[in-house]
Amino acid sequence: MNAGIPGRSAPADEGLCELQLKVISREIVTPSRNPPIAIHLSKLRSFVRVPPPPSARLTFRSWTDGDTALAEALWCDPEVTHYFGGAMTTEQVRARLDLERERENSLGMQYWPMFLRDTGEFVGCAGLRPWSMDPQTIEVGVNIMRFAWGLRLGEESLRAVLGYGFDTMRLPVIVAGHGLGHENSKKLLERMGFGYTHKILWGPKEIEVCMYAIDAGRWGLTSPGPSAAADEGPGAPAT
Repeated sequence: MNAGIPGRSAPADEGLCELQLKVISREIVTPSRNPPIAIHLSKLRSFVRVPPPPSARLTFRSWTDGDTALAEALWCDPEVTHYFGGAMTTEQVRARLDLERERENSLGMQYWPMFLRDTGEFVGCAGLRPWSMDPQTIEVGVNIMRFAWGLRLGEESLRAVLGYGFDTMRLPVIVAGHGLGHENSKKLLERMGFGYTHKILWGPKEIEVCMYAIDAGRWGLTSPGPSAAADEGPGAPAT
């Protein structure tokens, strides 16, 4: 998650730069139960290898072998990566790019690089992948370049990827997590229709994460459609 550094206020889009979302089955999980798995990777291999459609201000495409400089600008930034392991080395970035491209070839998903429609400027990435802690679980992530914090691009890109997950991939339920006390992410998830479910300890550092969930039916009621972000701008409330 790309949240602000502890002890200081977070810019608007810092609240959701590495959201973890995963597919669960028919019911929203409770704090006393682990979520069952609702989708198998074999089903994902049938999807067309295309990125999400454009949103109001963003376009998405697939990573190429010529994108190393873009990826380094994003993932080597210690503030962008603060909540998901810290800045990567150049070697780690190249390995990550290879993994993203292989994942799209095999499963039809990756963290797609995204660009401003008006200028073509690279502003980060957003997408889906198998969760590292459970390959039968799908997570979503949004990483925003630091200069673009405060523009609500995190929310716009998240909506685009969730729409792709629910409407194209037909996922039944998606859950999201944010770091304990991370109010920007909490408010964003609630604004988008997620409901709190339980807490987990995530990653090798056992970060305490609050989990939320939304199912396809709820998404259909709360999703504003692809043009919803058109009225958002630099003055929009913090996410």
